[in-house]
Amino acid sequence: MKAAYNNSVEEIINGKLTKLINFINESTTVSDQDDLDSAKMGQAAKHKSMVLLKEEMKLKQRVNFLATRNKTNLGTFIRLVDYMVVET
Repeated sequence: MKAAYNNSVEEIINGKLTKLINFINESTTVSDQDDLDSAKMGQAAKHKSMVLLKEEMKLKQRVNFLATRNKTNLGTFIRLVDYMVVET
């Protein structure tokens, strides 16, 4: 019974953590794809005001900062989950 419970918990945690790691890695690489479209953005930028362009640039920098911070905090989160599982 205990072994079955442990196996079930490990499968669930491994599945969820794998999805989380993939999601965080994708969130940091999405900006690279946006940079590839910068040639198209130059044409679209002709129709946007400088204020709007600056706001979009700040938003993009903020999203990249948060994605990088999430990636660095991932190890701590995994350790916390491990502690919680061990305690239960």
